[in-house]
Amino acid sequence: MKVRIKIRPSGLINGAEWPAVGELVDLPDLVATSMLGDGLVEVAPLEEVEPVPTPDPTPTPPTGTEETATPPTGDVETATPPAGDTEASTPPTGDVETATPTRSRGRRG
Repeated sequence: MKVRIKIRPSGLINGAEWPAVGELVDLPDLVATSMLGDGLVEVAPLEEVEPVPTPDPTPTPPTGTEETATPPTGDVETATPPAGDTEASTPPTGDVETATPTRSRGRRG
C-alpha cells in the first residue's frame, strides 16, 4: 500500500533508512495498516500513486500456435461430420460384446 510518511520512524526498512517526512513509500498492507493506526503515515492520494499500466487493447497477431479452426455452428450434439471424416465417428456394427463385468473375490488370507 502506498503511504506518505507523517512521522519518520527510527531504524531501517528493508535495509535502508526510512523516507523523509512527506515522501511516499510502498509498504506491505499489514505494516501500512498498523502505521496508519499509529498515525505515522497517511494513505497516499490517488493522484500521487503511479498509475497501473493498462493492457494494449489491440490483439496480437497469431504466432502459429493458436487454434485456428472455425467453431461449429448450431447444435454440436446433432451435427454431422464433414464428408470424408466418417471413419472415426461411425459406431461399430455386427456382434458387439455385451458381457456384464464380474467382480473377482480374490484370495483372502
